[in-house]
Amino acid sequence: MRVNGWMGLAFDLKPSEQVESDLEDRRRELSQLRRAVAVARQTGPGPALPGGAADLRRVTIEAQQAMLRHAVRNGDLVLIRRAARTLRVSDFAGEPGAIEGLLGVLRDARSTESEILDAAGEVAALPPAAAAV
Repeated sequence: MRVNGWMGLAFDLKPSEQVESDLEDRRRELSQLRRAVAVARQTGPGPALPGGAADLRRVTIEAQQAMLRHAVRNGDLVLIRRAARTLRVSDFAGEPGAIEGLLGVLRDARSTESEILDAAGEVAALPPAAAAV
């Protein structure tokens, strides 16, 4: 009996071991995402109250900082670079030159692992600007 033509044949040929390993990978990814959400909820300032673009940007910055803290704890350089990609100098209160330097380290492909981890830790600790838009 034919089952759905070539699609059925492709499924029949796929080893059950591979299907089980795919499920294991998905379960592992799900547990990592749940852990990241738990870490983001436990640390840092609370979310801003909703009410406009400035508040939405502030919440976005706080979420990026929570991801940076999580990535620094785990030493995940790829996540650090992704989280820092959307951050801007105007998002933070403080010396714009120093903030620009920290973000530059995070975005520079020539930065060493220790430089990236140090800069990410500092960016994660910066207070968001009062009117981050």
